[in-house]
Amino acid sequence: MKEPVFNHTAHRQLWYWIAGLKASPDGCAESPNEFWLQANKHEPMRNHCFACQYALEKSESSRCKCICEHCPLDWGTHNYCLHPSGNTLYHKRTKAKVFSAEWRELSMAIATLPVKDGVKVI
Repeated sequence: MKEPVFNHTAHRQLWYWIAGLKASPDGCAESPNEFWLQANKHEPMRNHCFACQYALEKSESSRCKCICEHCPLDWGTHNYCLHPSGNTLYHKRTKAKVFSAEWRELSMAIATLPVKDGVKVI
């Protein structure tokens, strides 16, 4: 099976765009992630997330089927965005008021997360 590649460039573009939102864009009936992906003609993907899509593809090519363990992003002390501790950037962002300064700041932090060593990126 072919080695998955993480589209880190598109991941950053998506999250920078989200971080700049102060209100829901016109025509955005679904999540901002899904809206951006459709507007930029990306194929549907797991959780509307480039990192989740990479993790899914990586888990399919390995013996470890725990998808989140294959997240290409370095979340610091946590291995992935929905770590059970509930203390990740992503958890904090989901609890922040949508389009608030805190929400945008946390979105920017997600945009700039480093990639784990050994992950093939474009």
